[in-house]
Amino acid sequence: MKIIPTKVEGVLEIRQIPKIDARGSFLKIWEFESWLNAGLPVRWSEVYVTKSKKNVLRGMHFQVPPADHEKTVTVLDGEILDVALDIRRSSKTYGKYFSKILSADSPVVIFLPKGLAHGFLVLSTSATVLYHTTSAYSPEKDGGIRWDTFHFPWPQINPILSARDQSHPSFDCFQSPFL
Repeated sequence: MKIIPTKVEGVLEIRQIPKIDARGSFLKIWEFESWLNAGLPVRWSEVYVTKSKKNVLRGMHFQVPPADHEKTVTVLDGEILDVALDIRRSSKTYGKYFSKILSADSPVVIFLPKGLAHGFLVLSTSATVLYHTTSAYSPEKDGGIRWDTFHFPWPQINPILSARDQSHPSFDCFQSPFL
């Protein structure tokens, strides 16, 4: 396991090397001892899988305290543009974003600490994304920031959005509950 810090405080790229042979590939994306030794979460509360078609944008989502959570994101099939926005007021990287193209062909696990809004845009025909979170989903603590208001250069100007994602407040009007 190789852990690579990113330009946003606390966001990590976690790389594993797949074993490839004539049958295909085998990849271990999580191992208790390795994660424990690296100081990463080893207890997950919920695991999600989303399947989305090309040009779907999901985000920018977060859970407010005390339901906030750490999260991992990896792509099982297809390709996405993954984006995380730092919304922690006291962070050195507040208002900055991290982005990376994630692909099943080049597996990476992204670790997101508490206090980040997260979203992604599907670049391939479809994509299957796997998430782990350290807290249970709470509809009352669910939040978001409108995808096109924090100066990220999305390659799609008319993505497919849910009604919920269209109604999030802009980043300029957002009052962060994260210290």
